[in-house]
Amino acid sequence: MAIKILIHKKLCNSVISAPYIFDQEMMRKFQQAGDLMMQYNQTNETQQEIRQKILTRLIGNLGKNVLIIPAFRCQYGSNIELEDNVIVNFNCTFMDNTTIHIGHNTLIGPNCSLYTVNHAIDPDERERGFCKDSPIYIGSRVWLGGNAVIMPGVSIGDDSIIGAGSVVTKDIPGGVIAVGNPCRVLRPIDTKDRWL
Repeated sequence: MAIKILIHKKLCNSVISAPYIFDQEMMRKFQQAGDLMMQYNQTNETQQEIRQKILTRLIGNLGKNVLIIPAFRCQYGSNIELEDNVIVNFNCTFMDNTTIHIGHNTLIGPNCSLYTVNHAIDPDERERGFCKDSPIYIGSRVWLGGNAVIMPGVSIGDDSIIGAGSVVTKDIPGGVIAVGNPCRVLRPIDTKDRWL
């Protein structure tokens, strides 16, 4: 059976940025997020109410029943959109220089990194500090295995699984298992994958 590839692209609230240099306003937002993350990462498991209050201040759009297990790092937090029932396991990094959108009931494994920012390729521009941002869209009911890396501008369709250790450099359609570096579609998910 041929794989039916349906790319599930959704427009985020932002687009690919023009090249820019990190400025004082960005530094202020970065420091503010850093203070909130420090507080969050120092909480313990009995302090769920305190964690929720911090996340409400840190995350731009926070759905219901979201669980982020410390330690967690992000650039600003304000560009992160998490729908309901998202679970982010420990030691994840979200470089949200622009929008990172994660759909409902998505699981993010430990040590995953989501990067929306690229430094300049040209060494002279890189030395001067030029960066460029592209949003990340992860659909609903997706599972990112541990240590997966999602690169700028990537979209992952609903119901897909990204294998542990994968580096996702291109869009992944919905309803598939994709693995590797660079990440490639292995096969579709079908009824044979049911446990019950």
